[in-house]
Amino acid sequence: MRYKGAVSRTYFDLIKKHVTELHTLYPGLRLQIFDISERLSQEQFDELREIVKELNPQCIVWGTALGQSPNLDSDTVISTWMWTPNARLNAARSLSQHHQRSQAAQKAFVLNIGPDQAGEIPKDQLAVLMQVK
Repeated sequence: MRYKGAVSRTYFDLIKKHVTELHTLYPGLRLQIFDISERLSQEQFDELREIVKELNPQCIVWGTALGQSPNLDSDTVISTWMWTPNARLNAARSLSQHHQRSQAAQKAFVLNIGPDQAGEIPKDQLAVLMQVK
């Protein structure tokens, strides 16, 4: 698998740049999940957490490794985690049902979207998001 091993300095610098951009452009974010945290050293994870806390003090930071186990379910608006042209969308009804099951189990529900190449949320995904209850 190509996503194994430690995060290189070059890649980590890119991650820091993206996290800084994300929390600068969207200061209202309340949750940041690093799902690559098993590849980060404790120092790298701590540095990312500090960036988030500096730019967005009210944001909770979770990692999927390093002894953290967020109590959450997740799903995607599109059928894959990453945007592709003409991506198949998951039905809003199915996503709503998943959300309701998560609530009943007292789990956080994270609904992923796939920004396009310009970093925008495509209108078809936004339409699905607006229907999820």
